[in-house]
Amino acid sequence: MDYDLTPDQQALTEAVGAVLTRHAGPARARAVRDRHDDELLRILLEGGYLDVATDPEAGPLEAALVAEDAARALAAVNVGARALVAPAVLAEPVPARVALADAARPGPVRFGGDADAILVLDGPDVRVVDGTDVRAEPVPTGYVLPYARLDLTGGRVLPGRGAELARWWRVALAAELAGLLAAGLELTTSYLAQRTQFGRPLGSLQALQHRLAEAYVWVEGTRWAARSAAWHGDDDAAATAATYATMAARTIAVDLHQLSGAIGFTEEYDLHLWTMRAQALRTELGGIGAHARAVTAGRWGR
Repeated sequence: MDYDLTPDQQALTEAVGAVLTRHAGPARARAVRDRHDDELLRILLEGGYLDVATDPEAGPLEAALVAEDAARALAAVNVGARALVAPAVLAEPVPARVALADAARPGPVRFGGDADAILVLDGPDVRVVDGTDVRAEPVPTGYVLPYARLDLTGGRVLPGRGAELARWWRVALAAELAGLLAAGLELTTSYLAQRTQFGRPLGSLQALQHRLAEAYVWVEGTRWAARSAAWHGDDDAAATAATYATMAARTIAVDLHQLSGAIGFTEEYDLHLWTMRAQALRTELGGIGAHARAVTAGRWGR
């Protein structure tokens, strides 16, 4: 894998970034806090940004770049599921709004109450459940994303597609966490450069610089592990990326709040919009334990 983005990839990220700058961000995230942003979804679909995974001139890496940018911009659209996971699992046209669920770990489903289709990981198989046939109970959370409890019985069975769903779900999680953590770190770094104490910027203090440097390493590791997994498209790379990303979220999300001082623990400060989403994503698909076990099983056998 070449770690430099191609001109086409750079153009893609610039174009989707321009869309997200206009139609996403902290203010929009607060406004649509507990619902799917259908207007942004429409714009992304019309621009073709959610179909790059099946574009002959693009692929899963480009879809991961879109998912990363969308998470960074706090888009209230399930971009990872729609752009990266569903195209790899479904041979048919992909519905507009897609949610992901795990039959082995029932619980509230991210974007579940707004989905046109729910892809359910059911052991070695995948069940495709029509969203219009599902009874959904919205679940209030502090994650700044819509969640719902769903009755996920029934649905069409796609035999033997479970491993593929789990693989791309993990890649999507890593890409989204890369975007969330990068934005959180950027906000924190900017705050420490501006906030003064004892007549000097807090960011000039060496102890804080060390913690910021450590956070930067975690963020960069997450970003490139996610992109590498999207490029290679194999189970080991996906599980490794998800393991590292969830470790990063667990490690630095709390640090970013501590580095921000008292304001970092208030709801009016934007940092929690990124970190709370990160905390939610790091529990999906069994969390770090399940991801790490998948790495172990793949490398050293069951």
